[in-house]
Amino acid sequence: MSKIDLQQERVSQLETLSEIKNYDSFHDDFLDLLEKHSTSTVFKNIDSDHELWDSVLELRNQVAEYINKENFEYIFKKESQ
Repeated sequence: MSKIDLQQERVSQLETLSEIKNYDSFHDDFLDLLEKHSTSTVFKNIDSDHELWDSVLELRNQVAEYINKENFEYIFKKESQ
């Protein structure tokens, strides 16, 4: 296994552990952000019975995916230097 492969595997393992450890916090913070900064009443009191719950979860997942991608690229660049 090459040095780059080992670095990618290490970063992947760290991200997976980080995701599991911080998932609940991220989820709660994301819902709080929507509730706090929404100008309409649509995003007040978001829970699993909310009419847009599936859309909210999809958006949350897209944000999490973006953050993980940016973190991976940053760590990989940093370790490659």
